[in-house]
Amino acid sequence: MTGIYVSVFFAQRPDLVYEALAFLVAHTLDGTVCPNVAAVLGLSQTAEAHRMLEERRAVGAVVLDPRS
Repeated sequence: MTGIYVSVFFAQRPDLVYEALAFLVAHTLDGTVCPNVAAVLGLSQTAEAHRMLEERRAVGAVVLDPRS
């Protein structure tokens, strides 16, 4: 797994942020990059999402869906 900390680069190198995000979108859409999502929870389950992360019960991203 890899990631980028966007806020560090955004102020100093917005061109790199744009390039990285364009790469991620293109390769996610074509299936080259497949995000590992451990759980999708509603905003009302934010506390549970934090518990999952703190207790290392999530292998992958925990997504909070504001529509739920």
